[in-house]
Amino acid sequence: IKLIDTVRISELLAQGGLSPEQLSETADIPQEELSGILAGSVTPNIDILAKIAKALNTSMDFLIDGIDKLD
Repeated sequence: IKLIDTVRISELLAQGGLSPEQLSETADIPQEELSGILAGSVTPNIDILAKIAKALNTSMDFLIDGIDKLD
């Protein structure tokens, strides 16, 4: 089961001018794990998903289904 749409993460990285390495550092996620998530080979647990959402200033809902509940 694919939990998140990795395209959304990539789009948010581009919009924020962040590299995956910067996201890894900001979200306090090992680079190898984030690379796997972005490649679609690793499914993040809820804690990692929350860290990614917080670092990208979005909601977990947006990363999962494209609906941003922050508004």
